[in-house]
Amino acid sequence: MRIAVWNLPPADLIASGFSSGARRDQFEVRRLRIPDCERALLDGAADVALLPTLSVLEHHEVVDVIPAVALSTWKYPFARLVMENGLGSDVRVVAYNPDFEQERRLCEIVLREHYRMEPEFMACVDASTEDLLRADADARLLVGPDVPAISTDGRALDIGQEWFELAAYPMTWGLFAARKDELDPPAIRSVRDAVLASERQKQSWHRAQGTSEPLHAFYADELRFRLDDLCVAGLTEFRQYLFYHDVSDDIRVIPFVFLPDEDGEPDEPTGPIL
Repeated sequence: MRIAVWNLPPADLIASGFSSGARRDQFEVRRLRIPDCERALLDGAADVALLPTLSVLEHHEVVDVIPAVALSTWKYPFARLVMENGLGSDVRVVAYNPDFEQERRLCEIVLREHYRMEPEFMACVDASTEDLLRADADARLLVGPDVPAISTDGRALDIGQEWFELAAYPMTWGLFAARKDELDPPAIRSVRDAVLASERQKQSWHRAQGTSEPLHAFYADELRFRLDDLCVAGLTEFRQYLFYHDVSDDIRVIPFVFLPDEDGEPDEPTGPIL
């Protein structure tokens, strides 16, 4: 089975879980940019992909979402809004890389709800972190593996933490999706089980990678792979905010699949069809 996973550090353990031990022969894992994961799934180059929640909502009529698993966090040091002059100044223009449209929308909502700011978002196509830091803007939305190491002198907002303070739930950044009606129950279970197995190993795995203490604390305490009631509630809040802020024209459905149990009867769903 072909699996497309983001080439960002929060997804490293998931990718490792698909390609280690007995699963090595079961899955072919590709690490791709976020837009490329979406493109691979929709074009048939991948059977399952980790997609941003926003992408799932945009394509809800043509994808199935695997139950029980997601990528969510309470904080997110890999996505920060860095302000030229701190929160005390008005932010009129935010430079960002359009590969990260979900982070842009989340930032837009947070600035409006928390800080009564409505800046213009200036798309800088294919911009690196260094490119964005040089952009002519009041603030830069930085997303990527190098962001936690950037010195911001207190001029940055952690977008994941800002979302938690707004919604009181973790942000569900990604869901595992397949093209509609193309995966049978054993295949869906195998993907679900691989992700859940990764979650059980996250503390020891990330410590073995030699990450810094702050990032190890993020991986151990903030990073979540299980789609639980908190995630479901957070997804409900996210969909409602997207609607209220005119990002979507309705409160769209997240099409979770329901798996039969071993006796052929439906399992209790992990969450509703949101």
